[in-house]
Amino acid sequence: MFRVLKAFYLPDRDLLVFTGSALEGEPVAGMLLELPRALRGPGFVPITSVESVRFSDGHEDLALTVAFHHLESVPLFEPSRCEGRVLRLLRRD
Repeated sequence: MFRVLKAFYLPDRDLLVFTGSALEGEPVAGMLLELPRALRGPGFVPITSVESVRFSDGHEDLALTVAFHHLESVPLFEPSRCEGRVLRLLRRD
């Protein structure tokens, strides 16, 4: 599970970024992040990278990135709808 603080698109890298904190386990690249269909998301998408980011106020959060092409099938998905929500993570086995 991952609690999303902020979600946004980085156009110069063609990535979606979800910052926040892991509630269970540690997310790693290759795991699946659920962008719920109830939020007009595509369902589970692979995580491209997991990084620690420091904000201007000094606090640190995790940043999960997802390649934007995984959202081609859901043009009405708005990443900010995920803010404040807990999203499921799955390992790819």
